[in-house]
Amino acid sequence: MDVINEIRLLFDDDKYEEAVRLAEEAEKKGVVSPALLLWKSRSLLLSDLTEYELDTVEKWLQQALDLDSDYLPALLELGFFYLRTMDDVKKAWPLFERARDVCTDDATDTVIGLTECIAELDSPKAALNFLNEQNLLLDESKLKTTRAQIEATAPDDGFRET
Repeated sequence: MDVINEIRLLFDDDKYEEAVRLAEEAEKKGVVSPALLLWKSRSLLLSDLTEYELDTVEKWLQQALDLDSDYLPALLELGFFYLRTMDDVKKAWPLFERARDVCTDDATDTVIGLTECIAELDSPKAALNFLNEQNLLLDESKLKTTRAQIEATAPDDGFRET
């Protein structure tokens, strides 16, 4: 089993301190990757370790992005860290914009691939119908939850969706 999977298993078992330690051991052996830094930062954020400051999470996530500026999980994690933990919308915004750009490219390629498969497996008409579906790759239930949370805090100015 590779070290990333071991760290993820520790994380899933709520063994955050052990996950951080394992990631640090791997780094000492020269194993450094965006995924390792991501899981190390996630683990630290949920751990009870006191020898680290909160800005260490930011530093590790930024290092992950220094290694791969398009690493979507780190873009999202750092964006939510700024937004929810540090309450810094101005730092979060460009990360979510970059994540959207990365996702859009990947999502477009995904839809193109699916469309071509449908055209070959079913028919060109079925492929065109697929392309006409709204929000092909969005999780509508998550969007509904987010919409409800925002509407609950918004003033009733007549602009709420029904």
